[in-house]
Amino acid sequence: MKDGWKFASNVSIKDLEYDYVTSFSQLLKTLAMNAYLKKKTFVVIDELAVAGMRRQRTMSGKSLNMEDLFRITRKLDTTMVLIWHYDKDITTELNETMSFIVRKQGGVNSPAGRRKAEIIFKIGDTSEFFVIDDIPKTDFDYQTNDLAPFSTDIKLSEIVDNIVRMEHEDPERNIYKDIIDYIEELQKERQQEENKQPDAKQDTEKEEKKRKAIEMRSNGLTITEIAKEIKMSVGWVWKYTSEPLNTS
Repeated sequence: MKDGWKFASNVSIKDLEYDYVTSFSQLLKTLAMNAYLKKKTFVVIDELAVAGMRRQRTMSGKSLNMEDLFRITRKLDTTMVLIWHYDKDITTELNETMSFIVRKQGGVNSPAGRRKAEIIFKIGDTSEFFVIDDIPKTDFDYQTNDLAPFSTDIKLSEIVDNIVRMEHEDPERNIYKDIIDYIEELQKERQQEENKQPDAKQDTEKEEKKRKAIEMRSNGLTITEIAKEIKMSVGWVWKYTSEPLNTS
């Protein structure tokens, strides 16, 4: 893509330079890196129903919270297109947050119906509804058997809370590098858990650094100051001293 835009998707695409992402941690790291490089990102995520983004799972804390999702993507200068098969639970959740919704008619066995769509534009509290007939065919070769994998592997609320916390401490802070650092720390920890070998000394040292970081945080030191003092990454300190910021 041109004019300062990058593209990311969980769909396999031929003849296009783009970032292929299969989890939210990968997506968020990509968006933060692009924002750090002053690039905007256009994202397409397919098979939203398969990813488990239904309202009942979201409310139970087992899936993405859409409000948090869009708070973060707006901050990272991202435009998102989400694709899903009709599911009333997903629709209920997304209708509250989407500004533009298109529902295609028809199906694989009803090609004529697929040339019709219902469109809703949302501006503030008002909505405008349109019906489009005779949508023209394109030369896109869309493979419906693409798995389009996408896992919701990190907690968005924790990231949102800490972005607010760090910007409250330092309004001029470049948060993009911190997000990248934090996600890399999560990915590193997950990899270590998968390959973990017993090491009592290392575990003791880690627990002592966690204790010291939490104590320093309660004494008012910033995450950056703590990271420098205990010689750990900002992402590591962020992870182990995370608490919702009280802005009252």
